[in-house]
Amino acid sequence: MGNISKLVAASTIIAILALGVVSASPGTITGTPDDTGGVWLFSAGTDTEPGGQPTDEIVKNAVDAGILELIGDEAGEVVDFEAGPPEPYEGPRDTTLALVVEGLSAIDDFGLIEEGDDASANFDAGIGGWVTLSNFGEIHSDGVVATGTIGPEDAPDPEEALGGFEIFLFEDAELSGFVCTLTPKSGAPISFTITDRQVNPSTPNGADDTLIAIDLDSLPGFTIGNAIIAITITDDAVSMAEPVFGDTTLELDAVATRVSVLLGSISGYKWNDLDGDKVKDAGEPGLSGWTITLSGVGSTTTGLDGYYEFTGLAAGPYTVSETLKAGWTQTYPVAPGTHTINLAAGENRINVNFGNKFIPPPPSVGGQGELITVASANYMTVIVAIFVVGALSYAIIKRKKI
Repeated sequence: MGNISKLVAASTIIAILALGVVSASPGTITGTPDDTGGVWLFSAGTDTEPGGQPTDEIVKNAVDAGILELIGDEAGEVVDFEAGPPEPYEGPRDTTLALVVEGLSAIDDFGLIEEGDDASANFDAGIGGWVTLSNFGEIHSDGVVATGTIGPEDAPDPEEALGGFEIFLFEDAELSGFVCTLTPKSGAPISFTITDRQVNPSTPNGADDTLIAIDLDSLPGFTIGNAIIAITITDDAVSMAEPVFGDTTLELDAVATRVSVLLGSISGYKWNDLDGDKVKDAGEPGLSGWTITLSGVGSTTTGLDGYYEFTGLAAGPYTVSETLKAGWTQTYPVAPGTHTINLAAGENRINVNFGNKFIPPPPSVGGQGELITVASANYMTVIVAIFVVGALSYAIIKRKKI
């Protein structure tokens, strides 16, 4: 995933201004609540109010501080998509993976629509088109219930100024209806619907871009401690009534989340390296019941197949180590026998493996048990010898008497 900071051109103004919304204080904007709790909409202008501060500054501050991360700007995060039929007003649609990734790789067609004629600036869905994003890690709640206000733009903490929202959808042009489905790590998917021109319905010819901000802490159906692992956004396949401006289907400019709530994982296997070649070969079994430790986090135990996993990890450096058992030697990794990992936001690092080989003890020579055996054998030999000699002597003596 690329940081949004590399995606904001100097000439692009991210302008988000809510219509009919009063600023609670200078540099602060309050959005419009959706009928689904935890979902708020921030308009980026109308035909009379073309958008602008303070929201663009609030977002820019978060971008500059490295607080936001794009989702879908890498091919591996776009797990599925489909472009529907075009609308009469619509330009080119994104029919290839490369076009979808390109469209989601920048906030460059939002606010004042400075690149409104750039067909590559968005994911253009077409009628009923959709995209599913995943493999970005786990998006967790931050424990802060959003009140629908972001800012101020001069806040000492740019992340706090984002108002407790965790997921951000930037839609370009006249607000087109769509369904957003969030897939949690466990439990049923959570969906909500945004209708055509839900914000500023009477301004069809304005710069009516919309930021849809999602707060997991107040989203119905989401359980604290759970996490979002996939996002699907689908055009509602409903054409807007006249008059309309430009495209009438979903144009998704970007999807973003906060780095601090985008958590990753580290996992791997501990295996019996039977031939000691440092390679996990087919047929070499896993080792269960071994202790694996992650620095700053704690320890876990390998399962029946040798698998272990640490989840819910923030970005940063980690060291993974194992606890050896008597009679075993470590074959992988090489000295010092640990893995050092610099985990990126939302990264799922796999195959952090440990190889071990059992070394049988050498055969004992001259041990105590053997001495006892020898001594016992010698003692019995002496007893037998004495018995034999005694019997012979008795026979000889008896014969002489006869």
